[in-house]
Amino acid sequence: MNAVLGLDVGGTTTKALVVATDGTVLHEERRPTAHATDPLPGLAAELDRLTALAADRGAAVVGAGVVTPG
Repeated sequence: MNAVLGLDVGGTTTKALVVATDGTVLHEERRPTAHATDPLPGLAAELDRLTALAADRGAAVVGAGVVTPG
């Protein structure tokens, strides 16, 4: 099964999704947004974590979308 990642980084809340390409939601979460001087390492780590989560559910990640403020 293939899946895509969605990451919406807001000013106060970050929302994450792992969705199978057939539209089935495999994982969904909301957490407070972590603020950092350089946000790229945190974004990369979050995408790595979601990729591992997808693999735990038997899915291979074939794409990702990231939305950030500003």
